[in-house]
Amino acid sequence: SELAQLIPVATLEFIASTEDIVESWAEALKDGLLRHRSQAALGPPQTTAKSVLLAWMEWFQFPIKSFTALTIPDVSMEDAEHLYPWAFVMSMAWLALFAYLVVAACNGI
Repeated sequence: SELAQLIPVATLEFIASTEDIVESWAEALKDGLLRHRSQAALGPPQTTAKSVLLAWMEWFQFPIKSFTALTIPDVSMEDAEHLYPWAFVMSMAWLALFAYLVVAACNGI
């Protein structure tokens, strides 16, 4: 069978109350394996200038995103709603720091 050619080493056994369920699971597994094989055959994605630029932007954003995530609590969760004043103060502190850095960079130009 075509599914056996995709997985030559493994043996699969589906147990279900009806044959339709077994067939749908086997078909979904086969489709997933074929999709994976076709994506693997394409190789890694092509490197473009845009992808390199986006990768650099993510690399530069990482420290900022990690520090803000560590210092500003997520108040969208119910158990952290009492931290709203702290989140507001820390957001304003980060905003002030970023504004200062932008003004200092502009003065340096």
